[in-house]
Amino acid sequence: MTNFVSGVTRHICIDIQGALRKSDKWLDGILQDAETGREMSPNEVRHFLRKQQEKGLSYYSGCDNMDSTGRCAGHPPEEESSGQA
Repeated sequence: MTNFVSGVTRHICIDIQGALRKSDKWLDGILQDAETGREMSPNEVRHFLRKQQEKGLSYYSGCDNMDSTGRCAGHPPEEESSGQA
């Protein structure tokens, strides 16, 4: 999601505790294995999210710029090149 005033983009995130209470049907395929791209089963999703909780995270965003809770800390807009050397 991009804030159109600041241009900062933020990834959506999952509330880990809330997701762990969801049904298998809801969890089925919401995450993909980072190495294979295969959709994770509900049991795999729960295991993964519990591991994130063990790291002290309350949220999972899959982002490379997370705050201490696991939420995306934001990504500033990429500067456009001016075409000058």
